Amino acid sequence: MDDQCPADITRLAVQRMESDADGGLAYLEGVTPLYPKDGELLFLYGSCLASLRRYAEAERAITQAVDLAPGFHVARLQLGLLRLTQGDADGASRTLRPLEELATDDVYRLFASGLQHFMRDEWASASEMLGKGLARSSGNPPLDGNMRLLLDKAVAFRDGGAPQVGSAAQTLLTGATRH
Repeated sequence: MDDQCPADITRLAVQRMESDADGGLAYLEGVTPLYPKDGELLFLYGSCLASLRRYAEAERAITQAVDLAPGFHVARLQLGLLRLTQGDADGASRTLRPLEELATDDVYRLFASGLQHFMRDEWASASEMLGKGLARSSGNPPLDGNMRLLLDKAVAFRDGGAPQVGSAAQTLLTGATRH
């Protein structure tokens, strides 16, 4: 058995996820065990679980994806965001830290930096870094959408809007992101 899932199967998984999350999950549950060392497939599986609000399972799957493919930056960023939305700011920060080693203009470094500032309630810096990341675009519309929501929150807070009760993590838990 090959370690990597064939591209046509991966494309079909994405199509099914986009048209029907439950159907996509059923498909991925059948395919993922055949390619347990494919980080991209595990990431898709975790993303599908997250879209269905099955966050603990999503975190496990995306953690496996990042463990298998530490350089899979979008998976690492999404794992950090998932951990943050689940109230684990320390885990999110640790997850995002390796992205700080990327080039200063890399979209994943910019997004990770924006999230780090967001977690520290540093609204001006969060706004700046998230804005720079969006200007570069990840090419991943769902990720860009999440970052846009966070940028909008950071700008509102920077401009005097009151953050939700508690910290930035609490803000995320009250609906700043879509899954």
